Amino acid sequence: MKKLWHKISNIGLEKDSDPLFSREKMIFNRIIFLLILTFIVILPLDIIENLQRKSDIVGISTIRILIIIILLFAHFILNHFKFFRFSKIFLAIHIPFFLIVFPTLLGNVTDEYFLWYPFVPAAISILPHFIFNYKKERGILLFILFYYLILAAFIDHLLFIFNTGDLTIIPIIDKHYFIFKASNFIFFGFINISLFYLFNTNKKYEGLLLDANQRLKLQQEELKSQNEELFAQREKLNYKNLELETILNKLKETQAHLIQSEKMASLGTLISGIAHEINNPLNYINGNLEGLSMILDDCIYKADSKSEKEKNEFELDIKQMLSDINLGVDKVTGIVSSLMTFSYREKSVVSKGDINKIIDSTLRIIRYKIPEMIKVEKDFGILPQVNCYQDKIHQVLLSIFENALDAISEKPKWNNEKIILKTSLIKNKKSDFAQICISNTGPAIPDEVLDSIFDPFFTTKDPDKGTGLGLSIAYKLVEEHQGEFTVQNKDNLVEFCIQIPV
Repeated sequence: MKKLWHKISNIGLEKDSDPLFSREKMIFNRIIFLLILTFIVILPLDIIENLQRKSDIVGISTIRILIIIILLFAHFILNHFKFFRFSKIFLAIHIPFFLIVFPTLLGNVTDEYFLWYPFVPAAISILPHFIFNYKKERGILLFILFYYLILAAFIDHLLFIFNTGDLTIIPIIDKHYFIFKASNFIFFGFINISLFYLFNTNKKYEGLLLDANQRLKLQQEELKSQNEELFAQREKLNYKNLELETILNKLKETQAHLIQSEKMASLGTLISGIAHEINNPLNYINGNLEGLSMILDDCIYKADSKSEKEKNEFELDIKQMLSDINLGVDKVTGIVSSLMTFSYREKSVVSKGDINKIIDSTLRIIRYKIPEMIKVEKDFGILPQVNCYQDKIHQVLLSIFENALDAISEKPKWNNEKIILKTSLIKNKKSDFAQICISNTGPAIPDEVLDSIFDPFFTTKDPDKGTGLGLSIAYKLVEEHQGEFTVQNKDNLVEFCIQIPV
């Protein structure tokens, strides 16, 4: 039905025609279609009425309806060939003619026709207002309305002339002729004056809408131009974004190299001390092995001459030496293991790690740098296994330890200097965090420096003593864990705290 309505509405229209002109023609086609449907509905009702009167099935009234339906279909043909104006005039003329004049001329007149025939032209006069243009076709519209007015004024005279029987209503009309005529003219005038006012107002607002549409069209053209400009700018931005993405990738690579370089620099600083740390337990092992060898030789060659007491003493000495050897081996193994974890060069992977063990492992590496006068106090809480990059946590802790040692070494006088390590589990509504707090008794950080301490290349040390990258890189590594890294001055302490999600 929707396709049929669209097809009928566009009969005789061209694709590139003026929108306002096209709308008028579409309305005209739709009115014809609606009139056809109306009369098709009326036709069976008329036939039923004829049967109830026991007259012929096809009477004069039936013939006139059929003629009107045929003529309405003929209008589609006229519109198809673009005879729109002729089609409009013809439509306005033939409908009232075949509705009231045609049956009257054939003598088909009854009393009831006097009650509604004079009002049919007034009612149908609505139709021209919808199909004629008020500006371009005003003369034709007025002519058609005058035609309807003449029909309304004189149809009762035609009924008087062409009736073929005695009509009882004629004396009543003669008696009230003035009221009969006046009511017809008042009805006709009220309808057309109201429609003239409404359509003129509508045309006024249509003009305003056309102006607004014209302005909108200009604005659309401006917007189109702006969109094209924006598109060009977006293309430039996309190109810039690609450049920035390339630069960002290079920066990430540089950052990774900086992190590795800082790690290797720390490793280079530590390596001599670590060699010394390894050498001590190795010497310890060598010394015990020589002593053990001598004792074993003595036991083997002089076993028979030894008393039971001396044998027991030899056994105790051997066990003690073996214990010392195992202790030395454990120390070397621990140092090497910590060193391997810290210097791991492959791509880091997230794994379950024990934070307390990672701290101990880092301490093992840097232990040689901690003077005997500086005490290391540990207060480790019970922590669950944490998903983390273990080598990166090592690097963060090493940076903090080195910073703490450097800060303490700047003090002119040492008095009960210490580094305090504390771990704890922090619970809140969103998530649990493993917290590592490392405090030192070094001098307080000035307030004006406190906010810049994690900035890249920021350092308070001499140029030959620091690059300003250690804490900055540590801050980035903590961020990679979606954690927080803070620093604050406390009573006689500077405290660095790391929080890592569990």
